[in-house]
Amino acid sequence: MSTLPPKMPVRQIPLSRRSHVTGAQPLAAGMHMIGHESALERDFVLLQRLDPAVLAIEEQPVRISWAASDGRIRYYTPDYRVVRRDGTELVEVKYRQDLRANWSQYRDRLIAARDWARLHGMSFRIATERGIRTARLLNAKRLVPRMRDPIDRELQQDCIELLDRGGPLTFRQVVEALTVRGRPEGDVLAALWPMIARRFVTCDLDVPISGGALLFVQCRNF
Repeated sequence: MSTLPPKMPVRQIPLSRRSHVTGAQPLAAGMHMIGHESALERDFVLLQRLDPAVLAIEEQPVRISWAASDGRIRYYTPDYRVVRRDGTELVEVKYRQDLRANWSQYRDRLIAARDWARLHGMSFRIATERGIRTARLLNAKRLVPRMRDPIDRELQQDCIELLDRGGPLTFRQVVEALTVRGRPEGDVLAALWPMIARRFVTCDLDVPISGGALLFVQCRNF
């Protein structure tokens, strides 16, 4: 897996204050910690952890300068650089209300970030709660903590064979079919959730995972 070097961010995330929700989480086990300084940034990073196309994330990655209308040099640090399989992007995470209320203050720095990203072969985007706080985030909150859970190999094989023969099947149908074979329901669920989290089995993550979610085999190498 390609990763960014674990270097210090160019702007330090402050200690938690009333206006901040600070913390850190890794993209994957064993990788460096990615900081956040708001609940929305925390949720953004969690979404990236669920996305297999994301190879690396770096917080506060670069200090961008631009000339303001008064001729003075100003500086701006985007929130994240995200390396994906199909390219790299700079991302600013903002609440929509904040953007609306302070657009005149943010406009020039965001334009400078867009221009800097283009010059360096990247894209730039603003991520708001409209694109972050979705059904996919609800699924990420359930699946990401299960990524490291052990999986019963025999149950995993049974599930793959079941879906290969009769799939796609709903989540409920898979659980029922495996419990009919004598497997305790708790054991089936304990295997199925990390299988989805690690993409051995997949479903539409843009809707909340329920008993009616259709499951497909994604990967047979385990």
